[in-house]
Amino acid sequence: MKKNSEATFPALIYLKREEIRHQWIRGTYNIHLRSSSFPGKKVTMDVHNKEKGLSRFVNSIRNSWDGLVDAVHTEDAFQQLLLATSSLIVVAISLDITKTERLLLIASCFLMLIVELLNTAIESIVDRISLELHPLSKRAKDLGGAAQLVTVVLVIIIWCAVLL
Repeated sequence: MKKNSEATFPALIYLKREEIRHQWIRGTYNIHLRSSSFPGKKVTMDVHNKEKGLSRFVNSIRNSWDGLVDAVHTEDAFQQLLLATSSLIVVAISLDITKTERLLLIASCFLMLIVELLNTAIESIVDRISLELHPLSKRAKDLGGAAQLVTVVLVIIIWCAVLL
């Protein structure tokens, strides 16, 4: 059976688990999403007939770009890190250091952005599941924040090691 999902990207799922389970058994897996970031944008996914080759690669890049644009527009922490990273990259380029050191400084800055995107993804998943306060939800969010903190400390250590 063909299982399709028409959705508005990115968003929260508003179907109850029982409805989703029932639709999956019937073979009509339609999930309706609501978006605050991109209202009206439709995404259709076909579970069984996945794209292959260049079109899959192009769609993957498009989805990744949508996620990056969403993070820039909606996440304050990502905006702040993007500003800090941009400044640090300008400083790294202007320093009189070896190419290897410059690469290390720039790569560490991009690592901060990567971990922030992953932290945002974790928080989004936790919020999607439930907005109720729960110890496991708090733990997941705290661990994501801890990963970001460790990354920032690592960047500081790398920059100090190269510059001092």
